[in-house]
Amino acid sequence: MHEIVVSSLSLQEGLEVVDASAAGTDLARVLDESGCRVLMLACDGAELPPEEELLLRARPRLAVLALDADGRQAALYEPTSASPTGIHKVSLPDVSTDHLIVAIRAAAARLETKT
Repeated sequence: MHEIVVSSLSLQEGLEVVDASAAGTDLARVLDESGCRVLMLACDGAELPPEEELLLRARPRLAVLALDADGRQAALYEPTSASPTGIHKVSLPDVSTDHLIVAIRAAAARLETKT
């Protein structure tokens, strides 16, 4: 599912796909250098791994889209001061590529207005 979404994203006007999957890639460096607003990860059960949770907390203008490996679950994580954990999770009920693109665009627009 991850590959299908990446392929679809790369065809979208106004969206840039940054490949951080190469072995040995320092994800924090890639995020900082690219100005990436939404990081997409393949995760077990669409749960955010601890390492990416730390990246998210350290970058208030970053969201993480977590996709379950089988493509049945997805969740969008964004930093927020309104939550005791500092992270707001929204489970996405529709994991079709079109709906994920809409969620990515919406998250990027919200984050663009943060200071």
